[in-house]
Amino acid sequence: MKPSTPWIAALLVSVLANGVLAGFLLHRTTEGPDWRQAEDEDRGRGERRHHDSRRAGFDMRDMLFALPGEAREEARQRARDNIDEIRALFAQSRQAREDFETAVRAETFDRDAAADALERLRASREALELGLQDVMLDLMSELDAETRTGMLEATRERDGNGYRRHRDDRGEGPQGDRPPPPDGPRPD
Repeated sequence: MKPSTPWIAALLVSVLANGVLAGFLLHRTTEGPDWRQAEDEDRGRGERRHHDSRRAGFDMRDMLFALPGEAREEARQRARDNIDEIRALFAQSRQAREDFETAVRAETFDRDAAADALERLRASREALELGLQDVMLDLMSELDAETRTGMLEATRERDGNGYRRHRDDRGEGPQGDRPPPPDGPRPD
C-alpha cells in the first residue's frame, strides 16, 4: 500500500460527506419532506433538522435556520426561484464525484484526472455556498441589529439536535417541552 492511499481514501470520504451535507442544504432550502413532530413546527429559533458534523465554529447554514419566519420564507422562495441553477450545480457535483470515483477505481491511478474531478467538485460546492452567502447577506441587510444579534446567539446556543449547548436545566429541551434523549441528559 502506497503512503498516499490513506490520504486518498480520507479525501474521498470527505468529498462524499460534503456532497451529503450539500444535499441536506438543498433539502432544507427547497422545503423537502419534514419529519419533525407537529409541536416542533415553528420554534422560530433557527433549529436545524439535520445532523451537522461541523458543530464547532461558524456555519452559514445555522444563520439560515435562525432567520425569522418571514425572512426564512423569503430565503426558501429565492431558492425555489433559482432551483434550475442549484440543480445544475448539483449535477456538476455528482458528475465530478463520479469522475473522481472512476479515477480511483481505475487499474492505473490517473492523479491528474482525480485532481481535476476534485477541483470541479470544489468549484460547484463553492458556487452553492456563495449563492447561500449572497442570499443571507441580502436578507440580513433588511433586518435590524437586534434581530441579527438574536440570530447569531441562536446559532451559538444550538447543537445539531436542537438542544441548547449550555443549559441549566439538564432534563429539558429547547423550550422545556421536550424530554431528554432516551439515554438521559446530554453531557456538555
